Amino acid sequence: MPRKASDPCATIDSPVSRADLVAAWEQAYGTPPPKRTSERLLALSAAYHRQVGETGGLSRKTRRQLTAWADGADKETDAGKASRDTGARPGTRLVREWRGESHVVDILENGVLYKGRTFPSLSAVARAITGARWSGPRFFGL
Repeated sequence: MPRKASDPCATIDSPVSRADLVAAWEQAYGTPPPKRTSERLLALSAAYHRQVGETGGLSRKTRRQLTAWADGADKETDAGKASRDTGARPGTRLVREWRGESHVVDILENGVLYKGRTFPSLSAVARAITGARWSGPRFFGL
């Protein structure tokens, strides 16, 4: 199948076998590709690494800007924090009755407070309460 000039894979000489694409991936990344990686992704990766070899890659300014954006994105998302996972803001108190006992949790900036102990997530609290794996937001009715 002929490739369009705008296709990033057009820089790869056709035809290329999957084995050749896997070998190119292993050379570029030092590890085999994940199972079920599509030939399209393998080809795009090979084309990108070939382009980097020919042009020298991204400029120092561009790399610095991308790093700054990535660092900012990590701070904005608060990955793994209860407030992100649940939509509940720090300071929110949740109450759940389970088997005749009321369980009170407080959402913190860095997790969830339950019975004087800080948990990383509502799911961890739900597991401590029930002994089974639960979706924390679902268990607390969020």
